[in-house]
Amino acid sequence: MKLILKILKIIFLVIIAAMAGGGIFTILLAGVRGTQSAIFLMYSLLVALTAFLYVFIDFKLKSLVIFLAVLGVYLWMLDGMPAVKYAFDLDMCYDNAICSENIEINYAGYGKILITRENCLRYGWGWNEEKRFCNIR
Repeated sequence: MKLILKILKIIFLVIIAAMAGGGIFTILLAGVRGTQSAIFLMYSLLVALTAFLYVFIDFKLKSLVIFLAVLGVYLWMLDGMPAVKYAFDLDMCYDNAICSENIEINYAGYGKILITRENCLRYGWGWNEEKRFCNIR
């Protein structure tokens, strides 16, 4: 039983470290600059290093609560900091062609386009009013 819990802990921490590493790459590749992105980059590095180190350290209740609080703040940053949210929305737009409102894209044949309801409908793309995004496929 202890071996299974140890394996599950390692898998969980590797996923958290990979998620934080992905956050770092997303911010860097999106080219978002500013204080918010710098804070997020440093905090992501802290989360990744903490998760990596916790693989080798046994959890105590106190350290588990601290780690979950750090993880909670990290997850809040993904949606609570506008510069970070913009970088992740831009990444999702490039990956899935589902672009949130107010994202500026460089679309082949059209040039730079600010994603709004009007522009989405003008170019014949699908607009979702409830979630405020444009499907540019």
